Amino acid sequence: MACALIMAGGCGQRLWPLSTKTHPKQLLSLFSEKSMIWETVDRIKEVIPYERIFIGTNALQAGSIIEQLPMLPQDNIIIEPIFKDTAAAIGYGSLYISNRYPHTQLVVLPSDHLIKDGDTFCEVLRKGIAEAKLNNTIVTLGIQPNRAETSFGYIEVGLEAEVNKVWKTKCFCEKPDQVTANNYMKSGRHLWNSGMYIFNLDDIMKEIARYMPNHFAILTTIKQYIDKDLTGIALAEATQYLFEHFDRISIDYGIMEQVKNLRVIPCDIGWNDVGSFNAFEEVFDKNENGSIICKASVKEINAYNNIVYLEEDEVALIGVENLVVVKSEGKLLICHKNAIQDIKKIFQ
Repeated sequence: MACALIMAGGCGQRLWPLSTKTHPKQLLSLFSEKSMIWETVDRIKEVIPYERIFIGTNALQAGSIIEQLPMLPQDNIIIEPIFKDTAAAIGYGSLYISNRYPHTQLVVLPSDHLIKDGDTFCEVLRKGIAEAKLNNTIVTLGIQPNRAETSFGYIEVGLEAEVNKVWKTKCFCEKPDQVTANNYMKSGRHLWNSGMYIFNLDDIMKEIARYMPNHFAILTTIKQYIDKDLTGIALAEATQYLFEHFDRISIDYGIMEQVKNLRVIPCDIGWNDVGSFNAFEEVFDKNENGSIICKASVKEINAYNNIVYLEEDEVALIGVENLVVVKSEGKLLICHKNAIQDIKKIFQ
């Protein structure tokens, strides 16, 4: 039976001020009464039981995650001492889980994505787990694109990709310009890179050793602390000095763009990475003015196509359009939709 590693260490900067370092978007109840991480755990419980679901996070968020997910064993919360991107996080998590469940398959998932078709998603996970187990491949889930999107990386397959079947990958493609994205959309051979992976624990460690020897050397040293059954803060404190030596690089660049045995399953599962406030336009219904209003009481006069999230405040919008107006815990954001990507500059 497979295990799952849910990545929950990010802070969702482009959703500030709703999302913060101590209470990021995966802990928010944006689209239902449950938080996004709770929805993620719920979504996979029919495939992977609670005792085999692990969360990779940091000390700032660990307490809230434990509080929100009491169904998980507390030792399943893996605390990273320093954020060093996903290559270090997945290697560390794989090593930790391998100590408990050696030689099994691991499903790696983000904690903050929206997936509307949970049944199909679980079917795809089962297919990916079987593929990794049978053929010793690394499987990624590629999202069937519905628009020419420039903010995602793409995966190319050799032929037009049929949904829910396993395909060999041709290459990873960086985030494209608009013309290239239009061509990708027309080709039928390009899928969005979802950042969801399935592999055998033994296989991922072999690939880390092959393509990221520095990471592998550090993980080999970290293993001595995991073998002592250290967990939680104690393990994080013991390994902090080692984490400092990890290169900061994603698993995509470090491993997935180089491996020879990578496979992809094209998916149509109602996926949304909720990467910015623009995602709200794909999830929430618009009013007669083309605006999305969440929680607030809003009066619009000659105001159109705005996104407003104000936690039960009252606001009047007059003669403006294409604005994002968000207030949370005394912090207020007002920006143009075209400038949403610049929200991250607040933290520079």
